[in-house]
Amino acid sequence: RYSRIAEGKRLLFEFYNVKKENQREFLKKYQGFNWDDSLNVCQKYNININCYEFDDKNIEVPYKLFTNYSIDNQQAKNYNILLLNDDDGNQHLMYIISVEKLLGIKICPICNNHAVFTKDPNNNSKRKMDTHMKECQQNNGQIKKYITLEKFPKPFVPHITSNKTFRYLLAHNRESQYKATQYYITFRFQTELQKIRGYQYPILVPTAVASTIKAKNYIKTISYDKSQDNFVEKWLDQVFSEALQIRDDNKYADDVPQRYEVHVIGFDCLKSATTLIFKNIKSMKYEIIDRPELCQCKHGTR
Repeated sequence: RYSRIAEGKRLLFEFYNVKKENQREFLKKYQGFNWDDSLNVCQKYNININCYEFDDKNIEVPYKLFTNYSIDNQQAKNYNILLLNDDDGNQHLMYIISVEKLLGIKICPICNNHAVFTKDPNNNSKRKMDTHMKECQQNNGQIKKYITLEKFPKPFVPHITSNKTFRYLLAHNRESQYKATQYYITFRFQTELQKIRGYQYPILVPTAVASTIKAKNYIKTISYDKSQDNFVEKWLDQVFSEALQIRDDNKYADDVPQRYEVHVIGFDCLKSATTLIFKNIKSMKYEIIDRPELCQCKHGTR
């Protein structure tokens, strides 16, 4: 363990070009890794970074690939890490020794793309992998896809089939009535780094939040700051309250089916701002649900 920590520090100082006499002071002021430097790390050390995340709600596949940073070099080695978030919004990284054991799958060593579940109740995983590897060797590791045509051809128009409002208007020759989302809510967090007792590194703490509500008959700005108790929760309450008006303003005629949702857009915000929201939205007032049809984005409902 000591050698891993020492090697990690050496690579850290090497990447940021920190001289030996400045290393102690650098560690004191170091605020954490910036994900914008990921590709620079890949190029410098000739690696591909694969980030996995843990989803405690998914029992069958709790671990999944979150994002990856790769370079155009076939000799680059894969570096797999597990991204974990604690209750305070801090992100932690863990090195993954074996992705196959973590995910419970067996990956084809030839194409490095096809995978089968190892925890197969019928014990068919070995047979499936052997069948694939035999075909994979014949194709020299290249993936060959075969097209199976349907008996009756269907048009591929996902922008129509995935939008029930546009689908209805098109079917009734009323597509000219389709309108873009005109009314919405924006928000912006102001944060600062604070050193918390018991934590090695400072964490991001919200100090203020502001929103602009663009409705049909008005444009209103609201703001809360740390001088108020539970100001983020109060801001969320008002956002949900204002969202009712935004939903009504974006409505079509009663005969047009639609999915009622309100767009809340982060303005000039980092990804960490989303963490600040979900930390406060986990309460008895709200429920976080999964919408697979919307690219698996998370939406809060009240």
